[in-house]
Amino acid sequence: MSANASVKVVLFDLGGVLLKLHDPQTTFGLPIEDYDFHARWIASPTVRAYERGELAASVFGENMAVELELNIDGTEFMRRFDSWLDGVFPGVDELIDRIPRQYKKAVLSNINDLHWQYVAENASFLKRIDQLFLSFELGMTKPDAEIFAHVCEALQCEPGQILFVDDNPVNVRAGAEAGLQAVLARGVQQVEAALLAAKILS
Repeated sequence: MSANASVKVVLFDLGGVLLKLHDPQTTFGLPIEDYDFHARWIASPTVRAYERGELAASVFGENMAVELELNIDGTEFMRRFDSWLDGVFPGVDELIDRIPRQYKKAVLSNINDLHWQYVAENASFLKRIDQLFLSFELGMTKPDAEIFAHVCEALQCEPGQILFVDDNPVNVRAGAEAGLQAVLARGVQQVEAALLAAKILS
């Protein structure tokens, strides 16, 4: 199978793609479906401000406990939020190692400094990544068009030369609208399938 010459960069999301997340309904005690939760989460002004690095963690916790109508205080919300990450999916390092060297490997994540500290300390796959785009450092978040434009400029490539892998349909749709080759995948098996379908892996 020949390599995909139209792609120069494989751009990964973190949570849900390379990193495991605990079930959000159990974590936060919300009786809603997974898709509804992620759609509500990514649309939240409080979440977006926190992931852009504009809110203190204490304010974020207090606001989210109210916004999600949880019968807990901000401190308890942050305790649950801190525990949302569940480590790295088994096989991530090996999967990334299989990507041919001709492809640059990058990460685009809506992430806060609290969770990033955990990732930086526990994700060995980061040493295999060529470039990081982290929302709390950039002051931008997915699914806004500006963050995709920034990524393309920083990577010095056209949108169509990026294979973007994300677990949130809202982000995938926004990536596609920005011109990226955007695919929905959750976990190593689906990511591998996406890379095979795109002829990145053989």
